[in-house]
Amino acid sequence: KRMSYSSSDESSYEMSLDEEEALQAEVDKNFIPECIVDKLDDPTDRYKLTCMKLSFDQTILAVGTHDGRVILWNYHNRSISHILVAHTRPVTSLSWSGDGNFLLTSSVDWQLNRWDIRKMEYDSMSFDSMIIHADIHPYDQNKCVVSPWMEQPLLVNFADKSKTSLPMDLKRWGGNQNNDTNFESNRPVANSIANFNNDGDFIYTGNYRGIITVINTETLIIEYTFSISASGPSIKSFAFSPDGKELLVNSTDSCLRIYDIEDYTNTSLLMINDDPLPWRTAFFYENYIVGGRSEKPEHKIYIWDKQGNFKKMLTGPNEGVVGLEWHDGLTELART
Repeated sequence: KRMSYSSSDESSYEMSLDEEEALQAEVDKNFIPECIVDKLDDPTDRYKLTCMKLSFDQTILAVGTHDGRVILWNYHNRSISHILVAHTRPVTSLSWSGDGNFLLTSSVDWQLNRWDIRKMEYDSMSFDSMIIHADIHPYDQNKCVVSPWMEQPLLVNFADKSKTSLPMDLKRWGGNQNNDTNFESNRPVANSIANFNNDGDFIYTGNYRGIITVINTETLIIEYTFSISASGPSIKSFAFSPDGKELLVNSTDSCLRIYDIEDYTNTSLLMINDDPLPWRTAFFYENYIVGGRSEKPEHKIYIWDKQGNFKKMLTGPNEGVVGLEWHDGLTELART
């Protein structure tokens, strides 16, 4: 249906199709969900969910489970299209390639699997400990960064099965690169997290002291290092804005921090006063920041604008938020 607008002088203006689409896109960008409108039910009711990830074309919702299966939901008809069986223990992370053809899955079973969704076949690599997080390169399906338990993050290549430890700023860790030749072997043992940026040309790592290191993907040279706080909270996860110009950092001090990637200045600090519960997940969506709590009795999803102004809180049943994804075309917020 065409959209027409009249002014006080009785002249009228009919919008073109392009103008209508632009207006609708602007409306969608500023739309905030109000309530739960649908539920994807497992007919067997037997899968305990651990994580989720929506494909870049937003047609498939991948969901990891406690028994190691990965369920692929057709998001449009709300039905299960495939169940991927390869892991034997809980799935810890899911990551889609930019073209949507490959799905990377990690698990407590020490295995990293890369699924070719077109053929429903997978390659597998084993590690020396369980994997807490893995991220596939957006444009090179052979490359991924892996965060093993209590080990330094790795750059992994499925083409030659190579594993390369990512560099770290030794001085930031408290050692002296020049004088302490054994520092690498004696460094504190703790978890670190690693992610590619939107273009895949840089890798961001964050450790238990709140230190973020920016590494060139091709050269593995450290480009920049900074600390998010003097108190040194552990970094849990990263998210990048759609335009790649801002970085969202989720840490254990219950704060969400936004950084300008141009100079890594902290532009916003998001937190809920007098509420120490940690954030399970947080991400950018258009003009908003979305965060979900991780505690079981706290089914709360918070939404802010990019300037840090609180906009809305969504509540649901008494179960913790495991994951969140926002579907652009349907302006829907999915959670587990």
